[in-house]
Amino acid sequence: MNNLIEVFTGFEHTVKMVQMRLLNEVGIQSLIKNDFDSGIIAGFVGGSMSSVSLFVKESDSQHVLTLLEEWEMSGKD
Repeated sequence: MNNLIEVFTGFEHTVKMVQMRLLNEVGIQSLIKNDFDSGIIAGFVGGSMSSVSLFVKESDSQHVLTLLEEWEMSGKD
């Protein structure tokens, strides 16, 4: 995926929920970056458990930001 934009940061379960419930349902590809887990796998600690990031293509970013705003206003079901 080229030209990725970070659109959301939070706890891993919240980021995965956003990815599955919001983005996958409308066909938007995304990438989760978790420095904490990556550090553990590599043998060192990096990042924090609460800062998992969700990235999308730059061309999808405005649509995703609108979806996130609507999701937050609806009470984050």
